[in-house]
Amino acid sequence: SLAEGLVRTDSGDGLLFVWNASLRLVTLGLSGARTGGFAVRHEPPRVAECDVEKELAAMSERGRATFERALRDSLPERWPAVRALLVDDADQVWMALSGKPGAAAEWAVFSPTGEYLGSTLLPEGFKPWVIRGRTIYGEQSDELGVPRVAVRNLDRPL
Repeated sequence: SLAEGLVRTDSGDGLLFVWNASLRLVTLGLSGARTGGFAVRHEPPRVAECDVEKELAAMSERGRATFERALRDSLPERWPAVRALLVDDADQVWMALSGKPGAAAEWAVFSPTGEYLGSTLLPEGFKPWVIRGRTIYGEQSDELGVPRVAVRNLDRPL
């Protein structure tokens, strides 16, 4: 959904909230009061006809018959800016940026105050759960589609 909110906690009393339509993060205390945040200019890629066809091709015949018209009628102009949000053990904020479907996912990393620290690419289908130091723990399906626990080490500093 283009208007989905993503929420994570930091190591203290902070709740980090970002709408997936932009790279605007708000930090809230446990009382709900705003304690900080940042915004970064980012224009997500446009949704192309080939992207729609790829999504429809992945559906069953029944699913396509049921949802194709609704999908085409509600198609946004652009993909969501942020697809996922994580906070690592150093309270760095990791945002999965939208890119072309089927491509490696770019994860941009920011300090708690919004300073861009760098990006890393994670392979298509890799779903990170938690980041500790230079190690990313998550899930990746094997060649048969069976989900497996996956561990990836960052091969270079951010």
